Amino acid sequence: MKRNKNKLDDAFCLHLAQLFYAVASADNVVAEEEVNALKLMIKKEWVSGNLLSNSQAKILLSAFNQLAESRADSNQCFQTFKLYIENNNIKIATPVKNMIWKTAESIASSYAHKNKSELIVLTKLRSFFLDLP
Repeated sequence: MKRNKNKLDDAFCLHLAQLFYAVASADNVVAEEEVNALKLMIKKEWVSGNLLSNSQAKILLSAFNQLAESRADSNQCFQTFKLYIENNNIKIATPVKNMIWKTAESIASSYAHKNKSELIVLTKLRSFFLDLP
């Protein structure tokens, strides 16, 4: 991140929700197992690793749930995350990138393993991260 490498702001949390929703909904279905995988990663990795506060975890999960309730488009959500990073010239620290990747993989693997649609989103994410400074 551009401010403190290990402290994420609320706007970034909202956009992370967009990304994680894009992974979960890539096949047009958000399974309960995917939601549970996200919640577990947020609690066990993000909050306990001091990357998110409890209130930021709630912001992220609430935004994710709102996207699910509105049946937001997976591709649009991915693009929203990507454009937010690019347009705000956000530099994501390597440990944060790694945690994003780990969370995305966990979501994609949680229900009947990764399917083709989820693999496409993960490939786009990996490519995007490789292009970042």
